[in-house]
Amino acid sequence: MSDENESLEKRVCAVAARTFEVDFGSVAPELARGSLQAWDSIGHLNLMMDLEREFSVRFSTRQIEQLQSLTEIVAALVKENVR
Repeated sequence: MSDENESLEKRVCAVAARTFEVDFGSVAPELARGSLQAWDSIGHLNLMMDLEREFSVRFSTRQIEQLQSLTEIVAALVKENVR
């Protein structure tokens, strides 16, 4: 993984930690919807909105439905050339 992608991954994890109000150390890229009590349907929407603000992107409704893990979210951001 490139340094840029690793930095992006850490930023996504940091946003997830803030959104779900958990310690940054407990958030790994493998974290997926349903793996935390807070990552329910409302938590998922909150995460996606927080990510949109953090990275100045807009996810389509389809992406919001399909992106179910932090790894998938990072891959989508990389595909959009977010740095």
